[in-house]
Amino acid sequence: MKVNNFTIEQALENVGSLAEQTAHQVDDKYVKRPDEQIERIARILSDRSYQQKFLLAGQDGCGKTTELNRLEELVSDQYTVVRCDHRHFHNLNHAEDIEFLFVLLRAFISAAKEISPEIQDKIAKAFKKVFDPSRIPEVGLKMSILGITLSKKLAPKKEDIRREASIREEFGMFRSELNSVVHKAIEVIKIYKEKPVLLIVDDLEKFQYKQVFNLMTENYQILSSFPCAVVYTVPLWILFEDERSKLEEVFHPINLSNIPLFDKKDKIIKKKGGPFFHKIAKLRIGKLWTDLEKLLQDYVVMSSGGHLRQFLSLLRSLLLEAYDSPDKKIEKEHIKRSFMQITTNFRRILNPEDRDMLENVRKTREYNYSLDRRLLQNFSVLEYWHPDLGTWYDVNPMALSDHPFNFLEKLNKKDKTLA
Repeated sequence: MKVNNFTIEQALENVGSLAEQTAHQVDDKYVKRPDEQIERIARILSDRSYQQKFLLAGQDGCGKTTELNRLEELVSDQYTVVRCDHRHFHNLNHAEDIEFLFVLLRAFISAAKEISPEIQDKIAKAFKKVFDPSRIPEVGLKMSILGITLSKKLAPKKEDIRREASIREEFGMFRSELNSVVHKAIEVIKIYKEKPVLLIVDDLEKFQYKQVFNLMTENYQILSSFPCAVVYTVPLWILFEDERSKLEEVFHPINLSNIPLFDKKDKIIKKKGGPFFHKIAKLRIGKLWTDLEKLLQDYVVMSSGGHLRQFLSLLRSLLLEAYDSPDKKIEKEHIKRSFMQITTNFRRILNPEDRDMLENVRKTREYNYSLDRRLLQNFSVLEYWHPDLGTWYDVNPMALSDHPFNFLEKLNKKDKTLA
């Protein structure tokens, strides 16, 4: 693999977007994951599974969006891909079925606009037949072909809260009609493009826990009824709740977990996990990485905890430390200063009770329903998935170490390198 001689400014630009690459960046910066889960989805879709429904689960920042961009590239000849993500979630206050249907309509109409004005017009007409804003005249609703928005925000007064509740109830009367419009949009695009539709619904995991849980468990029949293939991104924990068996009846779960780096006994970098991160670093920062001695490279990989976004954040932090150095190179001292600052930041957000819980996680590495989800969201605890062991947890290496450089100093004394 060719290693580019990037300047620090160029390298910073390469890691600035963290894990989320746009479709045109996939060819230049994409590294195939050792678990090859996205290739697995592509194989299923290519095997004439035109209406297969997937749940792509993983911790925030583990690379789901990047992998979906790769999936779009792999199946673009066979499917018309419609993307629905944060761009279509404006004015979505609750991730519930009726509002979520409006979100999907926005996504399909946006896609139709790029395909053909004729397709866009067909979907808009189907929508207008269903939704009559005059049925809710007391609230200033404005309708557009992109969906609905409240023309004014309701003040948090009791009467306004009651009125908003009645509006939502009124929306509920359109549930089956709106669902039929979504189905119509899928069929219209399918016929016009002469190939099946793949709907990718990304960023669901960014909603609050209860919202995602209710959407997936109470409205799974609607979400699984669309006449097309669908991939929904969800947090990994949703596949380990009591409702898992119900979800698995209609969805194909795919776990896009963090990358385990160590053998539990020998604490050495695994053959697949380590090279995956090393290749990412070579592609993103080039010789600034390869010029580092192997021990320092392995220490940075180890400190990522197998979490893709954290690894790219570490690279960015090192580059910023090296930016003002005379040689414009990453040195051992840059790593030390950067990692000390990161661990200090973790200490600020962790109380004694948190640290006790983290110690318990580090000892057991077992899935525990009582684990504070806040520790998952701030990455103090990292989620992993194993085909035999299911979900297991590990403590973020940067969160609990009393001195982040102790491990490296011990390795230096023993003159030991990580395999």
